[in-house]
Amino acid sequence: MTGERRAGFAFAELVVALVALGLLGSLSIRAYAHTATATRRLAERSSVIGAARAVREVLRVEMARGARGADWVVFPPDSVRVRAFRGVATVCSRPSDSTVVVRRVSGRSPDPSKDSVLVLDAEGRWRAVDLVSVAAEPSCTGDAPFDASVGSVGERWRLGAAPADPVLLRLFETGSYQLSRGALRYRRGSGGRQPLTAAVLEGGRIVDTLGAVRAYVTLGPGPSRTLFLARAP
Repeated sequence: MTGERRAGFAFAELVVALVALGLLGSLSIRAYAHTATATRRLAERSSVIGAARAVREVLRVEMARGARGADWVVFPPDSVRVRAFRGVATVCSRPSDSTVVVRRVSGRSPDPSKDSVLVLDAEGRWRAVDLVSVAAEPSCTGDAPFDASVGSVGERWRLGAAPADPVLLRLFETGSYQLSRGALRYRRGSGGRQPLTAAVLEGGRIVDTLGAVRAYVTLGPGPSRTLFLARAP
């Protein structure tokens, strides 16, 4: 075989190799793009499902201890106002008509700007009062049936008004939940609405029908899905 023929074969082989590499590269790019798209869609779907579960769990927990018309009220089409339970306290002493020293157990410290109190008197009657101020009170120790090791603290609460013989106090936070702009949002007190989930829902509404509250969210193209049901006590 002459040198010219060998050179011709070498060039042809090089062309074939380059074409094969090009095809492999194109297939690899397409496979990567497909995988990236599938991964992105899976992440988006997971985010939507996570938001939907958050809607269900938040509303279920916040309304579980409340009474319809008293602790929660639905405002169609997408809001519910709640008075959510935040903690409990027993009375150590009562220094004045508007002040009680208590031993409190709750998940967070009381905040007079958004919290209120239900006071139980010795005759078994409940009364809602304003929480005016809160201060630490280390003197309240063994008089209340709470162990400091489980997170109880002594505090001095000044109330807007209180029964003459308070026995137990329940701490509540007043706020409202709304399904709007693709997310579950919460407003506590007079503050603005803060998103509790990612804004990934297509839509949502909250309705009160025959003593039951239902939250509907649209997870994407297609029908809405019922996520939450709480019957009034």
